[in-house]
Amino acid sequence: FQTYRLFEVSFDNTVTGKMEHLGCVVPGLIALALLTLPEDDLQGHQADWMALAEGLTASCVEMWISTESGLAPEHVHHSAEAASHDPVQVPEDGRHSLLRPE
Repeated sequence: FQTYRLFEVSFDNTVTGKMEHLGCVVPGLIALALLTLPEDDLQGHQADWMALAEGLTASCVEMWISTESGLAPEHVHHSAEAASHDPVQVPEDGRHSLLRPE
């Protein structure tokens, strides 16, 4: 299946290919919404939303397996022009893991 990555948009609308580890909560939020929202609110888009959740999860797994420890870095960089299967880059300032309890 397709992988999807999140982008960072600054206040001046600059788009950066940066995905934070905390973004890995998004697929779970999408799945929870699919389980709890009324059918009328979804309007037949369940498959699209599930594909997005699965693709974001795949990107999170890529973050986890990109390190020797198996802990995701705080953030990774990716290119908007790169194919979704191209590897992410772990920048020097994102190589740590804060080990938050979430």
